[in-house]
Formats: sequence, C-alpha cells, structure tokens
Amino acid sequence: MDRPGSLVGEADTPTEGVRTRLPDVWPLGPTPLTDQALVRADPALLGPMQEQRDAILTAIREPAGALHTDLHGGQLLWRGGRLLALLDFGDAARGPLAWDLASVAFFHGWAVADHVAGGAGIRMGAEAAAFGLLLAQHRARRAQDEQKRARAVAFAWHCIEQLGRVNPG
Repeated sequence: MDRPGSLVGEADTPTEGVRTRLPDVWPLGPTPLTDQALVRADPALLGPMQEQRDAILTAIREPAGALHTDLHGGQLLWRGGRLLALLDFGDAARGPLAWDLASVAFFHGWAVADHVAGGAGIRMGAEAAAFGLLLAQHRARRAQDEQKRARAVAFAWHCIEQLGRVNPG
C-alpha cells in the first residue's frame, strides 16, 4: 500500500523496536530458548545459541537505519544480475542494519547479502550472523511445514558457523 507521510516509530530503544516486530524471540521475548520452535526442531542448537547471547544483544544495539525487514525473493527485482528495485515497504522499520543483511542471507544466501552490503556501502560483520539467529527463531516459529522449519535450523547453524569464524572460542 502506498501511504503518504514519514516513517513513524513506536519504540524508545533499538531493543524495543526489534521486539515490536519479533516479539517472541530469545533473548528478547518471554519464551525461553528451550521452548523456541527452532531449538525444539534441533535440540543441539541450545548450547551454541546460548553462547551467542551477547553477540545477539550487541547486534540489536548497532547503529540504526531505515530497514525493509522482509527482504524475501518477491521483494527484490533483479535485471542482468543487478538489483533493480525493492518492493513492499509495509513492514519498514528503523533498526540495526544487520536485520536486512540477515534477511537477505536467509532468503538468498550470504554471498548475495555481502553483495547487498557492498552496494549499500556498509560492512558485512558478525552482527548480521548474530541477528540471523533471531530471524531463524522467528522463521521456525512461523514455519507451517517441516521443510521450512529445517531451513530455519540450517540457517541458524550457518549463523553460528559464521560467528565462530569471527570470534573463535
């Protein structure tokens, strides 16, 4: 829908802003990690996810900008291998830039997310992988079939792998 006017926020802090769009993801929402659909689908994620709590909270507090927040395949138009347009800003928000990068990575892979980051003049850092753990939880909760839930689990493992490369423990 084309709406006149400016983007108006409802949250006082970046964390609260993320919580308005992702209300029940750990460590922000009321549901413990053990009860998240993502961890129920693959219990082996519990420990590695818990180890990334600080990274997730840091990613949420990163510098904010205007975001799309829902960059799946139908929202991106490509021509000749180049991004032509972004569509549907109905879920636009102000928040950490890592959100859109993680969203692109979930739907299109990390190479495309890195390309988008370069085109936007921002760096692809650990924050995108950490924010990806929030999106993996959200996608697993919304999954209506096992294949979509498995995709969220695979993405979470890839985010954890990315974080391990940046911050080997």
